[in-house]
Amino acid sequence: MTNRQVSTAISDFVLALCSYYSSTAVQKSSKFGSAGFLIVGFAASIGVVRFGSLLPNYKTSVNKFHVVFSWLGSIFGE
Repeated sequence: MTNRQVSTAISDFVLALCSYYSSTAVQKSSKFGSAGFLIVGFAASIGVVRFGSLLPNYKTSVNKFHVVFSWLGSIFGE
């Protein structure tokens, strides 16, 4: 049985959309800012997969990727 956290998956989805939009909005003025938003968006996208239990066979790998990209987003996405 999977342990879905639907509200967290939905909030990560919204965060990913906002991050990707922000990345394109600041792309011309700040390449590094755009890259930071992309990292946060990618981490949030992995969070959708993790908390939505979309790939239960790859749960361990998805969890590791989410932790790593969330850490990178906290460093470079600020």
